[in-house]
Amino acid sequence: MPKVSESRIIRMPRREIYKVLMDMERYPSFIPFIRGARILERQGRDTLAEISIGLGNIGFTYKCKVTETPFDEINIVDVSGPFKFLRARLTFEDVGEGSTRVGYHFESQFRSRTMNAIADPIFNLKLKSTLASVERFILRRKK
Repeated sequence: MPKVSESRIIRMPRREIYKVLMDMERYPSFIPFIRGARILERQGRDTLAEISIGLGNIGFTYKCKVTETPFDEINIVDVSGPFKFLRARLTFEDVGEGSTRVGYHFESQFRSRTMNAIADPIFNLKLKSTLASVERFILRRKK
């Protein structure tokens, strides 16, 4: 079962980082294993999105509900797809001098034992690089 928890200080104000991370349709341009992201519906602080994942020869799509607390937190849960459950949480904390501590917590489990056996190790490895990919993208934009 993939489970990742990490935090990183990024030299950018939290409002800017938050805006980048709420622009989900751009995820494929900076998170390598996301092949597609589409907003299906927005209602208040909730967004329904469809995310397509590619892990080598393995690919799948799922729908998720994204609930935002503007500039403080983003919570993601699966609504349909191959997961028994998927939970992700991003937090944003000012740490001074225009820098932000970004917390990233993710856990999931596939419904299928086969997917758990085959995709879990790859998915877990890819997830561990997510925050680094986000940071690289943000720093490239800053230049």
